[in-house]
Amino acid sequence: MPYCAMSEEIYHQEDIMIKSIKDSMKELHIKWLYYVGDNPRAQLDRCLMRQSDSKPGLLECNIDPNILNLCHECFYWISFKFNIPVHIQQIYDMWDTLRFIYESVLAVTLAYNKIIEGLFSIINYHVKVQIPMYKLSFCRRRHYFFTSKKKLLLLIRKLYLVKSNDMLINTIKF
Repeated sequence: MPYCAMSEEIYHQEDIMIKSIKDSMKELHIKWLYYVGDNPRAQLDRCLMRQSDSKPGLLECNIDPNILNLCHECFYWISFKFNIPVHIQQIYDMWDTLRFIYESVLAVTLAYNKIIEGLFSIINYHVKVQIPMYKLSFCRRRHYFFTSKKKLLLLIRKLYLVKSNDMLINTIKF
């Protein structure tokens, strides 16, 4: 390449820019560590599911989504070759398990909510029509009604509520 009078100035500006970017990354890393705190593991000490505040009778996932974001951010800090404290590294090592648990809890809560909403629609229909019904009692004193034993048992099998001692059904009363 031919000589350029500005090349030394450009190389100098490149070095300044690279140093500035590295300093900014170090500052962001320090801020991130401060944001994460000393004990992010405490975010894992909670129930996986809880009753929904906005929709009574339904369930919500209670896993802190920030813990998954922490693992995702940790992945990038490791790829930038920054040191990660041990207490964060332990959570990052469980990332695949945490993601699987999160997705599983979401699947269970969505299925449960779908079942309950389906049962609510059946109840609303039978209350309007005034048909004699059989009672299905769930935990927490919620009752659902069906027109025949056969329909009730078919629905329960169809919705996978009875495969073993499932916690969703407390008792079935005929």
